[in-house]
Amino acid sequence: MDLDKLIDQFLTAREAEGLADTTLDWYKRHLRAYARFVKQSGRQWNDRESVRLFLAALRSDKVRYKEHPYRKPQRKPLSRSSIRAYHRALRAFFRWLISDGVISQNPIENIKPPKLGKNLPKTIDPADFILMLDAARGKPRDEALLLFLADTGVRDEEARNLLVSDIDLVAQRARVTGKGRKQRTVYFTEVTAKAISRYLRLRSSDDPHVFLGQRGPLSVNGIYQILRRLAKKAGVTGRYNPHAFRHFFASQYVANGGDLETLRVMLGHTDIDTTRRYLHFRDEVLRRKHDSFSPISRLSDEGDNDPDS
Repeated sequence: MDLDKLIDQFLTAREAEGLADTTLDWYKRHLRAYARFVKQSGRQWNDRESVRLFLAALRSDKVRYKEHPYRKPQRKPLSRSSIRAYHRALRAFFRWLISDGVISQNPIENIKPPKLGKNLPKTIDPADFILMLDAARGKPRDEALLLFLADTGVRDEEARNLLVSDIDLVAQRARVTGKGRKQRTVYFTEVTAKAISRYLRLRSSDDPHVFLGQRGPLSVNGIYQILRRLAKKAGVTGRYNPHAFRHFFASQYVANGGDLETLRVMLGHTDIDTTRRYLHFRDEVLRRKHDSFSPISRLSDEGDNDPDS
């Protein structure tokens, strides 16, 4: 059984199920890496020890973002979340092989991915967002895009594939198509609605997509390039990639008192455990409020102001 051919068959099956191109590319990158590993090591691809050695090799890999669609490789060890992504891709692949009768035993069974630890979602700094928004003034598309990303928390692909017919500016909502071609409704504020309306009114193209580049719909890294240009103009040195805006929306939502279940639906998460990681931002707000309004803090302040103390 040739592993490369099986990977091709898996990707074809997933494409037939309606998976988006970006998701298919994600599977391809992660599975091809495993195929290269077993070829170079001379090991059997359906051997449990091969899977263990592959995941162990990833931990010692010093280069991040290999073959990433728009991020340059970096000389840094792979993060735990990156290694978990390889584990997740292999798990889906092997489960498909079993369901198709290609193999009878799952080589990744009982091999657990590394724990994520306490790393927080990496969000754009609120001050940097304001700077980028100022840099976008006078550019209707860029301003509308920034506001839409920050106001809805949609994924990069969901924003790129958004159609004019998907948007209801009066009701201030949009229908987006997420992972697995699943659709959901996201909502936005009047500020964002006005920015999108202004952009659509001023643009000359009748292309059905909302956010366009010079040659039509934005490419895979189109939004990233727009954000990078705005960040450079604004002097932003922190995070500004599309997913940082998604984290920005979610973190601000819980910090302002939003509940997790509603946030889960708005983000399109299937598992609330994925959403639960944003609770830290609410905890930080609660701690600051506690320190400000605790009776002990108030008594301490009064004591400091007492001339006889």
